Amino acid sequence: MEALDVGQGDSLLLRWNEHALLVDGGGPFDQEARDFGRTRLLPKLLDRGVTRLDAVVLTHPHPDHALGLFTVVEELPVGRLWLFAG
Repeated sequence: MEALDVGQGDSLLLRWNEHALLVDGGGPFDQEARDFGRTRLLPKLLDRGVTRLDAVVLTHPHPDHALGLFTVVEELPVGRLWLFAG
């Protein structure tokens, strides 16, 4: 497991063998900052060789956990998306 430094909020990457799971995506409280994932989170995943995710988990729908995920689910193949109301 690796805690990704995305600046604002939380994002955890879990990897085993050929699999990868992302928990939360970080993001500022400015809900209009949809490019956050493209500039902060996606590059970190690609730098680590992650080109697909078996699952993405959103623990709760606050911007500092959710905004970075918009780009991830648009740009990478994602097997499952788990959303929790928190």
